[in-house]
Amino acid sequence: MAHWDEMFDDSNNDVNEQRKKVCEDRIRKTQDFLKNSRARQWDIISIEFGEQLFRDKNFNYHPMDKSYSLEKIKQMHGLNYGSYELSYFHHAVILTHFDFRKSNKIKTLTIIPIQTRYRPNSFKLEAKYHKFLEYDSYLLLDRISTIGIERINSSKSLSLGNSKQLSQVNSQTIASLKKGIKELYQL
Repeated sequence: MAHWDEMFDDSNNDVNEQRKKVCEDRIRKTQDFLKNSRARQWDIISIEFGEQLFRDKNFNYHPMDKSYSLEKIKQMHGLNYGSYELSYFHHAVILTHFDFRKSNKIKTLTIIPIQTRYRPNSFKLEAKYHKFLEYDSYLLLDRISTIGIERINSSKSLSLGNSKQLSQVNSQTIASLKKGIKELYQL
């Protein structure tokens, strides 16, 4: 009897290893993207934050008993349970300081999300000083978060820059932004 159990465990382990490889390949592709685009702190990237479990992109509420397939959840880039968590697509500023030459070790990034609507505790980015912006936008300083790099949309991120390198927040804005973060978090 133990022999059958061992065979089942071995086949189960093989399937799990294959699935693990798929996930690691996705991470490796994003690591390669970060390296090839010479990503660094204060660069702008595009993030897929996932959709809200309770509301759609038009802010209409879903029925509470609605179920989703794994494929649908994957298409939606995940489901956020909280009603007020950041969702959908946003640009963001990389806050993590890292050496792109060591990008093969990066699994997460700390970012500051950007949105077009003003919110308290936000920092204004003027479109006239930042070519990647269509409208004046706001860095959400109270929404600084750490994300898995799989959330990065590589093609949208590159389209913000010069197709080989990512766009970056200008140096004057960086100095003001650092000051704003220190004040908000009382550092």
